[in-house]
Amino acid sequence: MIAPARLLCAVGLSVWSTTTVAGQARATGALTQELRRHVLDERFDVVSSLNGLPAGVRAELRMLFNSKTLDIHDAGTKLRATVQVAGAKSRTLVAAGCSRDDCLLYYELAGSTRRWRVVLIHWTPEVTTLEWGGAAPGNLSTIDEVCGALLSGRIKGSAGPW
Repeated sequence: MIAPARLLCAVGLSVWSTTTVAGQARATGALTQELRRHVLDERFDVVSSLNGLPAGVRAELRMLFNSKTLDIHDAGTKLRATVQVAGAKSRTLVAAGCSRDDCLLYYELAGSTRRWRVVLIHWTPEVTTLEWGGAAPGNLSTIDEVCGALLSGRIKGSAGPW
């Protein structure tokens, strides 16, 4: 017989794994009509630094980046001197905006090649989830430009790399 604590742990891990996989599946592909309408109806206030993001959004980024630290820095800040590992990625926040329950972030992902990514993260005090993410053009500089590119289809949904 399985001990109740072990059974509860096994069920919890199963639900968490399913939720994580379902969330990742929803976060890829084309922007759904529902999310498109949602973004169109939102008012994203400019967030000028990572510290201005809700704590849940920063935690979701750490999970998304598979990192214990927030492996992204604000534009214009100098990186601390670190040993660069071959193939390591550097992320720089270019533009961000948050509404009352969503944050839209546009950042540069530098590595062997430079790429730009957009993520839409839904957040509440209870739960924060990646709603959608995609590959973006590199010539955007404001959150309004990011929203325009997203709604026009210039930002293509993908599964990463984040």
